[in-house]
Amino acid sequence: MIQHLWKLFQTATGAPDDQIVIGIQDVPASQAMEMGQVMPDIADE
Repeated sequence: MIQHLWKLFQTATGAPDDQIVIGIQDVPASQAMEMGQVMPDIADE
């Protein structure tokens, strides 16, 4: 997955390898934003 994200980002930006850093971190939804809005918490099902 990380290699796919790397390639997508590099293709979209044209950034060289030494200018890209990608990290995946599992955080609660309330610690992420999308389209300027804090994501709602998702109840465990």
